[in-house]
Amino acid sequence: MMRDNPRSPIASISRVTDTTGAERYLVYTWALRPHERHMAVTYESLVEAATSVP
Repeated sequence: MMRDNPRSPIASISRVTDTTGAERYLVYTWALRPHERHMAVTYESLVEAATSVP
């Protein structure tokens, strides 16, 4: 996801399935190196996840 500055993404959202089969959306802070990315929060819908990113 990118906000304000299209050259600099600030978050990524990944869709996963939990143990019950329900979809969940994980919001990660963005970093070029994968090991520097951190999961921020989990949401039940993509809309919730997308609107959580400032």
